[in-house]
Amino acid sequence: MFDLAARLPGVGRLCAAFALTVNVAMPNDGTPRLSPVSHRTLPLGTLEHAPIPKWSSGLLFSLRSLSEAADQRPNLVAYRTDGSVVARVRVWFPDTFRLWLNDAAASREGDVLAAVGVAQSVSGEFAGFLALMSPAGAISRVIRTEPFEGSAMTFAPDRTIWVLGLQTGADRSLRRAPEHMIVQQYDARGLLLRQLLPRSEFNCGNWHPAHQQGGRAWILSSAHRIGILTSPACPEWLELSFDGSVLGRWKVHGMPHAAGPSQELDGESRRLLTGVVMMPDGEVYASFAGRRDQQRLFRLRRELGRWEPVPTADLEGRGLPSFSWVVGSDEDALVYGSRGKQLQLVWARLAP
Repeated sequence: MFDLAARLPGVGRLCAAFALTVNVAMPNDGTPRLSPVSHRTLPLGTLEHAPIPKWSSGLLFSLRSLSEAADQRPNLVAYRTDGSVVARVRVWFPDTFRLWLNDAAASREGDVLAAVGVAQSVSGEFAGFLALMSPAGAISRVIRTEPFEGSAMTFAPDRTIWVLGLQTGADRSLRRAPEHMIVQQYDARGLLLRQLLPRSEFNCGNWHPAHQQGGRAWILSSAHRIGILTSPACPEWLELSFDGSVLGRWKVHGMPHAAGPSQELDGESRRLLTGVVMMPDGEVYASFAGRRDQQRLFRLRRELGRWEPVPTADLEGRGLPSFSWVVGSDEDALVYGSRGKQLQLVWARLAP
């Protein structure tokens, strides 16, 4: 059996978050609207892997989703907002043939980096893992999570690590998977504390609430709770306390996403979900890929079970960075990306 406890070198030092501000005015109809901004510009070559980066606790993460033994390049790179590298890591283990890196995040204090994924050995075994790293990217501990495989993760303010994922059955079949919990909570040392939310509680048919095919699922944290957006096959929004209690769950209808660009739902083109964020006040925003003339930013209306568009089309006309996708949150600021000749990161504060 292959060893998931290998240690890898890393480089650089973690820096504090870069502070930028954007005001979001609330028009008379109550819909948030992006207004005057300041931003940070990064060269497009900065992001070596993922076309859509993730912002977490002052760092911008770029992940290579699939790595193979012959490819010696790093599959996780963390950047400061000036484009300089904090950590450059090849997450890899002895006897590994192929490795999928699904998500990564940093602790609120910036002293721990973590990643979740699945490794396949040269003999064909699959094993889920949670890798803990120093601020410079040196792997300090690897937790073998099999049969559970993490697809998304987040750090809570209490330093616990929350992982959303799944378990497969014979031949890696979702249909034949046994009953299992889809959320695991770990302490900062990687000790498993809780397993939560049985798969059978979700009406997904042969699909899975944490499966990434056709669009990924998300797990997020705010100052007071954990938020989960399940996969497009059976979309729900759930909120949990840090002790694992379910505070609420809502069915989400009419999500503007799709596995393919030509699909339509109720006469509207469905678009791919590209980012989700839960703000300290509990508001949830998401971005969806679409044509240039389509809405890209939406706010979740829990009580209605639907996404409400937030106007962004007028930004360029006012000489402001256009909206491309939600990258993450930074305390009370929404962080979004604007992609043109160069990548721009924009911090947006939400006004009452």
